[in-house]
Amino acid sequence: MLKKIILVLAVLMTGIGIFMWIYGDSCIFTLNNDYMLIDLFDPDSFKPGTYGSVSLDPDSIWPISGDLSVAWVYNEDDEDNYNLEIPLEGFDFSSSYSAVAGLSYEDKDGNTRVMVEVVECPEEQRQEVLHGIYDLNEMSYESALSYEDADPSFIEYMEWTVSDEGKQEIDDTTSHYKCIVVSKGNYQLIKVIGIALTIVGALTLTIALLTFKFRPGKILIRVLALVLVIVGVFLIMQRKNISTMASLKEYTDGVYTLRYTADYKLDEILSADISSEKQLFSWVEDNLYGGLPISSGLDSFGCAGLSTTTPEGKHLMGRNYDFYETDCVMIYTDPEDGYASIGMVDTQFINVGGDISMTSPLGRLTTLAYPYMTVDGMNEAGVGVALLMLDHNEIHQNGGKPDIVMTVAVRAILDTCGSADEAIALLESYDMHSMIDSAFHIYITDRTGASVVVEWLDGEMVLTNTPAVTNFVMGDPENTDYLQGGECRRYDALMTDWNGCSGIASAEETMSFMADAADDENANPGVLGTEWSCVYNLDDFEVTVCFDIAYNEPYSVTPETFGIKR
Repeated sequence: MLKKIILVLAVLMTGIGIFMWIYGDSCIFTLNNDYMLIDLFDPDSFKPGTYGSVSLDPDSIWPISGDLSVAWVYNEDDEDNYNLEIPLEGFDFSSSYSAVAGLSYEDKDGNTRVMVEVVECPEEQRQEVLHGIYDLNEMSYESALSYEDADPSFIEYMEWTVSDEGKQEIDDTTSHYKCIVVSKGNYQLIKVIGIALTIVGALTLTIALLTFKFRPGKILIRVLALVLVIVGVFLIMQRKNISTMASLKEYTDGVYTLRYTADYKLDEILSADISSEKQLFSWVEDNLYGGLPISSGLDSFGCAGLSTTTPEGKHLMGRNYDFYETDCVMIYTDPEDGYASIGMVDTQFINVGGDISMTSPLGRLTTLAYPYMTVDGMNEAGVGVALLMLDHNEIHQNGGKPDIVMTVAVRAILDTCGSADEAIALLESYDMHSMIDSAFHIYITDRTGASVVVEWLDGEMVLTNTPAVTNFVMGDPENTDYLQGGECRRYDALMTDWNGCSGIASAEETMSFMADAADDENANPGVLGTEWSCVYNLDDFEVTVCFDIAYNEPYSVTPETFGIKR
């Protein structure tokens, strides 16, 4: 009897595995192939009863209520760039968890693709969408009026959208059909699980049939042995990933340490020609997450950097990271063919720390992406680097060189560069691209005393030697108002402190300088609060860190903090 049960279970397992394999593969095929793509501007394609995939720009989706959203789509073939507003139901795009959990699929162009069924949109629901759009336009119009540097043409356009004429046109272009997301699975994961079930089921079935003459107990032992072998092989293959995820520990409230021992495939990502945040996340999904999707929650952040030298000749780099309330991870990496480094990661970069606990299984899984989410750090060769937001246009070079995004560049500098000159040479060998619809500059220091800001202005890389940096352009000679003082409180404070000591200061004094440039979001509502301040000792490979402007509670971080013996 037991033999028959095992045979039936093996057949069921194999059948379910084959079904999941085919289903996952077919869903991926459907989402990735244009012949199943619904043309939202073609009445013969976009009509009730149609089933297929739609391609949407994630930045053009706005939540209305619950799982009801609206998607703006634009007809690029139309000279007037005609647009439609499409009600979308069944997937809460406002939830950070939804993208991480795999409720959508990102295509090769970085757009969100979902499988949908087109149905009639009830007029009550359509009116809810319309009023959501009206409210959004009112909010955008009021915001533009309060912004003194707002483009007059943008204000004029927003004024039109809140007028009766504008509202009528929005009503005319809001579809009477809606798209209901009908499949909410991570298709790549379904496919992988299907393959695994098929293999285990087929092997179990084979063993059961070949050993049918033996007692049921022997069959069970063989099946268990097979499962243990498969699990053992998997654990051996994933041991470094598992070790990395398991190393995550809470250091203090909202702060974690991570010793990264897995292979984050730097050489591969450097040759992948990544030129956008979407492409970066897609690469991480495919190469580090096994197909599991991720999403970004990072927004504009303010920062400051400073270079000093101690009376004993030690070189220091100070860094403030200003953002909304967030958790952070101090990450230690030591690649086989590169330099060991200590860096700082903002967990909001991939929407962790809010809906998703850092120490949950999903939170630990996200740590595999952290080498490419590092925003400041130093390596054992004495090179310090920090990424700072820049009040400038987005950066997208097109010089025929390999493409790279800012956070990947930071990782490449930490892993491969032994001096500021080497870091500059590395940056010169790529076409640089910024992320999150913003511009950045990179601050680089080393133990020779070099302190340089790297910017990309009008398509060209520009270097500025300076002991201090915040968030305005340093390499523009016409930017004299900022450089001469009075326009940026944080920069003025750093330069006043630096000039007052001629750049000679202890680590404690340098931290006090960073405190002078810090912002308290509780005392000054509307400003980004300083989430952490670091003073990197580039000669001794040690970091002093203060969190949430608690400058009376400094922490000393060294390789020993991560369990490394020196």
